Amino acid sequence: MDAPQRVTRTLQGKSDLSFVDEILDGVEGLWEEAPHVTDENRMMFMLAVSEIATNLVKHNEGPVSIWVTLSADHDRLEAILQDDAEVLDINWEEIAQASDDDESGRGMALVRSVLHEFHSDGVPPGNRWTLVRNLGHS
Repeated sequence: MDAPQRVTRTLQGKSDLSFVDEILDGVEGLWEEAPHVTDENRMMFMLAVSEIATNLVKHNEGPVSIWVTLSADHDRLEAILQDDAEVLDINWEEIAQASDDDESGRGMALVRSVLHEFHSDGVPPGNRWTLVRNLGHS
């Protein structure tokens, strides 16, 4: 059996909750062309993408443009979200130590726990978030 080909979806929109729904619809669309992805991997990847996309909308002031690339192939799922907001200074150590009682950081800590690669980079014109879940791993 041939290995599944790389499936890619690209989206562009503004920072509002309706665009988060579009992004999640885009993730759902990947599964039509990547049926080999298990339910567990689908759920964990969707959770991570939803959390980051929602954060981009909730924590940016004013209209912010967001570009999204979603992809799936035989061994990984990847989402790259790029915005044109002010570059963020994230304290990853504080996020790693977030507890259930903390007001912020819990969602990011959860995202880190369900992905195999997760980072944010200040890349002109704003921030780039890279989310990767390797397939075949829990």
